[in-house]
Amino acid sequence: LKSSVDAVDKLLKYDKGRRLEGGAREKLKEDGNENNEAEKPLLATAAFYAPTHIVLARKDADGNAVSQTIFWVSPTGTGKSRFMSIFVAKMPSWLKVPRWLGHTILNNFLDQDTHLLITAQKYILDAEAKALATYEKEGDGSDEVAEKGTNARRNLFVYRSPTEKLQARLCAFLDKTLPRVPNRATSLHHLVGVSNMPTPSREFSLDRYEQHTKICPDSLQAVKNCEKIQSVAKIFSVLVLAAKAIVSTYSEPSKWIARINTALAPKVLAQFLGLAAIASVLANKLRRAFYYNYPSRRRDADLEKIPSLWSDAR
Repeated sequence: LKSSVDAVDKLLKYDKGRRLEGGAREKLKEDGNENNEAEKPLLATAAFYAPTHIVLARKDADGNAVSQTIFWVSPTGTGKSRFMSIFVAKMPSWLKVPRWLGHTILNNFLDQDTHLLITAQKYILDAEAKALATYEKEGDGSDEVAEKGTNARRNLFVYRSPTEKLQARLCAFLDKTLPRVPNRATSLHHLVGVSNMPTPSREFSLDRYEQHTKICPDSLQAVKNCEKIQSVAKIFSVLVLAAKAIVSTYSEPSKWIARINTALAPKVLAQFLGLAAIASVLANKLRRAFYYNYPSRRRDADLEKIPSLWSDAR
């Protein structure tokens, strides 16, 4: 299943035009036309390769991929899956991006969607379970349902944009194929009414350590390095303070003691301690990126940014 569309802002320019008046709006329109003629936009493509492979790409006019984001979503049980991803882009050969840095960026992206998916999942599973129960009530057995499929997702989702053909066809594919998964019908029998169950907490659904860090050597090493930096910063601060306290006790210091005391003048001492504190704070901030790191307040802050891009309809 494939779809493609020009990789341009479809709403941003229109929204800016709504905020402007008269000549300013006409100037925006003219500038937009000039830009369109000067630069041809990249083509955004999305492709689903059954059963688990998804490729999102940006391609130039010659059809060459400028960047690609590749996902593998492998089912591990009813309502459970393992998500794997890689991002590939054309970059200078001298620029080496650490893998753990890419992981933190990807996790920031996933955190914005994962809890929403878990919130929706119980309704999807409930719809599938009820569809199965309805078919069985009408006399169809599990084998017949597996052969015909269901309309659970087709009846549940409503797509407002005509460009969302890929999503609609993907739902049709899942409705047709998932009933054929061994033992899925048996597990769905226990999920009728699951939509009434409480939604898992954000702390559970967005626990990066359990879902990613502890099974990723690169991320684990990054966490250990951050902890080492924090430890070194603390030890360094203690040693500097201790050295200053000791040399300050000498009433008649030797030449070397006097030099150390001069080197640890209050201004220099403050700089040393400040650098150690900054290193420790930054290391701790990076370390937290590999644990639960997207509470409700951060989600709300992201939501508040939306009107800065698209004005509120009110």
